Amino acid sequence: MKVFTALELYCNFRKPRSKKKIYFDVTKFLSWVFILSSILVCASAIVNDFTEFELDEVNCTGTHLDSCAACEAGTYANENLKLCGCCTNGKGKCREVADCTPCDAGYEQPNPSQTVCNPCHKGYSTEGKEKSTQCTPCSAGFYASSEGSADCSPCPEGTASDKEASFVCPACQEGSYTDKTGQTECQLCGPGNFCSVKKCTECKPCPKGTYTNSSGTALCHPCWLASYQPQKGQTTCLECPAGTEARTEGAQNCTGCHPGTFKSKPGFELCEECKPGTNTSSSNSTSCGLCPMGYYQSDSGQPQCNVCPLGTYCNEEGCKLCSGCPEGHEARKYGAKNCTECIPGTFKANKGNSLCKKCKPGWYNTASGQTTCTQCPRYYFCPQTDHKPIPCTVGSYCPPGSTAMEWCSSPFFKVDQNDGCVATVEFIALVASLSVVAVIVATLIVVKIVRSNQSRLLILSPKLEISERQPLTSTSESSAPVYAGL
Repeated sequence: MKVFTALELYCNFRKPRSKKKIYFDVTKFLSWVFILSSILVCASAIVNDFTEFELDEVNCTGTHLDSCAACEAGTYANENLKLCGCCTNGKGKCREVADCTPCDAGYEQPNPSQTVCNPCHKGYSTEGKEKSTQCTPCSAGFYASSEGSADCSPCPEGTASDKEASFVCPACQEGSYTDKTGQTECQLCGPGNFCSVKKCTECKPCPKGTYTNSSGTALCHPCWLASYQPQKGQTTCLECPAGTEARTEGAQNCTGCHPGTFKSKPGFELCEECKPGTNTSSSNSTSCGLCPMGYYQSDSGQPQCNVCPLGTYCNEEGCKLCSGCPEGHEARKYGAKNCTECIPGTFKANKGNSLCKKCKPGWYNTASGQTTCTQCPRYYFCPQTDHKPIPCTVGSYCPPGSTAMEWCSSPFFKVDQNDGCVATVEFIALVASLSVVAVIVATLIVVKIVRSNQSRLLILSPKLEISERQPLTSTSESSAPVYAGL
């Protein structure tokens, strides 16, 4: 800012800048000059005083202070200043008590006439105040971690201290927490909640499939077998409804009973297997049904019943096994509910799962449910196994077990008493005669053959002699003779 002298101000105000006249207030001007002069005088005195007692800190030459006052508790004599350091009658004093320096916040001095202040120990503070004669221990829920703390700090979230003069706040253990600062104790996680680490600021709800029914839980428990929990933050697990189960620990939902198993009512149980003789083919079953007649089931936990095989039957519901039919009875189709009698011409000797057998040829029976067949008697024949024997006619014979009549060719054969055909006398004579004739004929044929051979030999004899005397022959007059052999 530019400073104008009184003359310049006067001249400036006297200059005609416009047609309007400007008047200079001399009274106000003199008042301001007086005020400024007073301020300059005071400032000069302060500067001189500061220069005398503070700027020249170390040199006390010519500045010995004989009359000094002892600094009171909570203050100290700063010997780096002439006001205190140049006192000749002892340390811990200054020219006046007002010249003593107050202890800073975080420092204390319980004794008078001291040259320094002491820092507060850890766990103590001056509560933000200066000129303290004694440090105050931190209240419960607060701490001071370093020496010379002006104030105690509240314990952070996740920590707490129930003692005074704490220099550290212990962390909350697993299963406990604090969600505010300055707490004296950690709060336990409530039922249905947990905290698995130290220094928790909040507890979390137990996840689905878990629970806890106590306070201060670090980890939630998984739902036990056959129970479930579909929601978070729960104190117990639920039982599965009828027809459902939870086959693993920590289940969030129940699943339906598998085919072949059932559960009749709600509860903490797994589904049961259907017993032998019963089954269920659907899921979520609350009961098992009996196998129908003609079906069976010998194993547990099966979704289907098996059809009775051939030769067996089941005449009631809930069969575990199919039974074999008794003697004279059979089951000729799958899934039989009852046995039927062997039809005529068939039989079954023993109880079991075999079928009725047909009577062998020459045997018969004419009633149902037979266990044996009867051999066709002598003088009868049985062409069918389910019909009565038929008597043989005259001129035929039927030994036991005959399926047809045997005939003897008359007049050469006749039936004898042993049910067979024997030759008659006539047939024997005829055979003998024919035999004699056959011998004669054969003899004549042989004689004729012998004579024929002899005749041939006689005719060939002269030629053989000539050939023996002339072994060399000639095929023509001009050709050489050829050996013809003996």
